Amino acid sequence: MNQRFPWEKLRWGIQAVALFEAFKGLVVLIGGIQLLEFLHGDISGTASRLMVRMGIDTHTEYPQMILQHLAVVKEQDIVMFSGIAILYATLRFAEAYGLWRYRNWARWLGIVSGALYLPFELYHLYLGFSWLKLTITALNVLLVIYLLKIHMVKQIPVSPKII
Repeated sequence: MNQRFPWEKLRWGIQAVALFEAFKGLVVLIGGIQLLEFLHGDISGTASRLMVRMGIDTHTEYPQMILQHLAVVKEQDIVMFSGIAILYATLRFAEAYGLWRYRNWARWLGIVSGALYLPFELYHLYLGFSWLKLTITALNVLLVIYLLKIHMVKQIPVSPKII
């Protein structure tokens, strides 16, 4: 048994977290690029048609509020949100790469970024319970704990040869 570090037991978990981070990055990247399609389009009209297609009554209070906010979105706002999404995706891809390669900085990035979301997730859970909110919060807590556990192991090789 390897006394230095139990890579055989933990590597699948680290790689699963890396894949999850890469998936989040990909979803946000696609969303950020898709957002650019609204630069010269009618974002409010598109949202209204999507709501109707989903069976949402657009004449009720909340859909009307969303549509009113979307009607005043400027092109520069779309570019800004798209840029933020692309930067966020880049951060997720960097974290995924670092976790896959067993880098300490990536574990720290995962711990800090995961912990930063927890107060907001707990607050939203406090505002109104849902199983989805609870699941997201619980997964984030488990992810932070897992990365902390791995980070606390003293002798971590830079890049193990077990892939």
